[in-house]
Amino acid sequence: MKKSFSAILILLAVINIFAICATTISFAGDIEDVIPSAPENFVAVNSATGVNISWSPVENTAGYKLYRSEIDGEYEEIADIRGFAENSFTDITAQSGAEYKYQIKAYNAFNEGELSAESSIIYLKQPTLTKAGSVYGGIELIWDKSEGADGYTIYRKNDNEDIAIAEIQGDETTLFLDEDVKNNKKYQYTVIAYKGIYRSSFAYKTSKIYITAPTLKKAKNYNGYVKVYWEKTKTADKYRVYRKTADTDWKYLDTVSKKYSTFKDETVKNGGKYIYMVRAIDGKYNSGYDRAGVKANYVSAPKGVELKNYYSNSIKVQWDKVSGAEKYVVYRKDTKNDSFEKVEETKKNQFKDTDIVNGRKYTYSVKAKGENGGTSGYSKNVKLTALKRPTEIKLNCTSAGVNISWTKMSSATGYRIYRKTGSSSDWSLVKKINSGSTTSYTDEGVKDGKTYSYRVMQVKGSEKGSYLKDGVTIKFVKAPKVSAKHSPEGIVLNWNKAKIGTGYEVQRKAQGEKKWKTLATLSSLNTLTYRDSKPVYGKKNYYRVVVRDANLISDSCLLYGINPNKKMVALTYDDGPYTPVTNQILDVLEEYNGRATFFVVGSRVPTYKDCIKREASLGCEIGNHTYNHTILTSVNASTIKSEIADTNAAVKNITGQAPKIVRTPGGAVNSTVKANVKYPMFNWSVDTLDWKYRNSSSVVSSIKNNVRDGSIVLMHDLYGSTGTATEQIVPWLVKNGYQLVTVSELMAVKGIDVQKGQLYTRAY
Repeated sequence: MKKSFSAILILLAVINIFAICATTISFAGDIEDVIPSAPENFVAVNSATGVNISWSPVENTAGYKLYRSEIDGEYEEIADIRGFAENSFTDITAQSGAEYKYQIKAYNAFNEGELSAESSIIYLKQPTLTKAGSVYGGIELIWDKSEGADGYTIYRKNDNEDIAIAEIQGDETTLFLDEDVKNNKKYQYTVIAYKGIYRSSFAYKTSKIYITAPTLKKAKNYNGYVKVYWEKTKTADKYRVYRKTADTDWKYLDTVSKKYSTFKDETVKNGGKYIYMVRAIDGKYNSGYDRAGVKANYVSAPKGVELKNYYSNSIKVQWDKVSGAEKYVVYRKDTKNDSFEKVEETKKNQFKDTDIVNGRKYTYSVKAKGENGGTSGYSKNVKLTALKRPTEIKLNCTSAGVNISWTKMSSATGYRIYRKTGSSSDWSLVKKINSGSTTSYTDEGVKDGKTYSYRVMQVKGSEKGSYLKDGVTIKFVKAPKVSAKHSPEGIVLNWNKAKIGTGYEVQRKAQGEKKWKTLATLSSLNTLTYRDSKPVYGKKNYYRVVVRDANLISDSCLLYGINPNKKMVALTYDDGPYTPVTNQILDVLEEYNGRATFFVVGSRVPTYKDCIKREASLGCEIGNHTYNHTILTSVNASTIKSEIADTNAAVKNITGQAPKIVRTPGGAVNSTVKANVKYPMFNWSVDTLDWKYRNSSSVVSSIKNNVRDGSIVLMHDLYGSTGTATEQIVPWLVKNGYQLVTVSELMAVKGIDVQKGQLYTRAY
């Protein structure tokens, strides 16, 4: 069947012209009386990713609510689209083959407008051509099923003319062979699904060149393999090689790049009689092939050569015995010596090479000497990097488990740690470390009072290194666990009592320092707290506790050093994250070693995971701003709880830590909210109105004119103007003596004991 594709292209073009440019929002008169009009030019069309809905922007609006129903069903809201200038949305949840109706209405801060006219459509998933390549006899097309379609129409471009070459009934058949093709020619195809008058969107796919089968030349025996030769086919991008015997059918062996016209078959057996054939491949499709093939009768060499870095700091070479062999000769070359040299002659089928250099790659090959005096060719070459075991393996007990440390191995790309318990002989892998610069690990899967042995093996890529046969042994005794918190007098450390030892050393390592500094030596195991009254201000301070005379070291904990005698301000951002603006803010905070608090909307969190991770990594605080930006004073207790809980879960899923503070949308708080929000709540003392004016100069002026020591500043990381304002105000605040801290840090250092369910606006 052949027909013009032009009618479909014209129809899609007509539908697309209804999208219009966004207009600028303006309000006249009393804003509370402004009711947005119903959006016009409301159209739904099929697209590559779903149903695309477009409309003309409406003045006097803050956003749009989009509704959808299945035919004869109830309308349900499927999207809240913020921004008066938005004029399109793609419904990616539409199901292929289903018929839908859509309506939309605009809203502002006080009123919702009338619904638009309905737009109906049957959504059909765009069939994606996954294959368009040569097979024996033509070009084979395979596409993804479009659920619910009546069928498919297949088109091909011939000299820029779209020709319908086939129509297929039903949605289950997704394969077609175009036999009307010429050698060495490319074609363009597309498949469109249809159901009644509705058509899916489409995209053309260009086939690779149609190719012919290669001409076989010969198959020749070598020691250890049979080599097959053929003439290259111009249009092939690779070749597939097959083999059979008199008793077996064709078996696939391997795929060869188009650069080559030979193949080594290293799976042959001594005395075997083989026939080979080769297919040229264009993409993932086969050419025809010469069924007669080429023949080879094989004579063997040793097989199954394997290399392993062994525990005695040697490379163990092992191979399969060869029937009729009297002895074997082992040859080696390496990256410093490119010619094979004889290193051993043995009657065994293994050899341990101890004359190796760590990090150097070695290649081994083995010959068999027969009982009749004959010698085979070389076996298959096998390579391995010599990876000796790490030295100076040390074990320490920490609060979390056994800490294992070792010397860095220059050739390592990572390490593997193995463990056994007590007198057991069974070693188990406990950790894969994929960094050559990492030289320690804490094994948390241990029990107090038990004895453990550890091996540390370096790896390079997929290659494993040598190891200490018996490992290094330690009896685990749990070290104290340390926590840290801010106070007006400095950073307060607390830890639990150690079971053994004679006292403690409190140690600190500030950002940029390489060694731990002892802050205090405590002679009693009953002393379980310490205050660092002079942390390193403006930098990260790491703390740990070492139990004296017991070799127990706690895990470290981290707090930023904040000077209680210096001014501080908490910059806060609501309604995000939003990558362009949030990263702009984080860039300047990172540059000036400052922190802020981001009150995030939970529904946005999964979309902007990288922003959330970066906020946490820079020491910023992540607060809860509800899941759907719901005004909590307008909903019941159950909804309040779910809005908070869902956002906490979304953040914890990414950072491992749920928010511990809340800001309600609009700052709206009443007695019901206080009773059901089980976290401290924070509003602000400086409102920049950045959401209203969208002007960076206005935001900067608002902060400069109103900020003071202990201020909480309100902004929103949704607007480019706010990001620009942050770039200007952060240097100004730092220059004027302010420390940029989080809300929780501000309250702690100012000595304000915040309580669950209570509202706070400042720290002065």
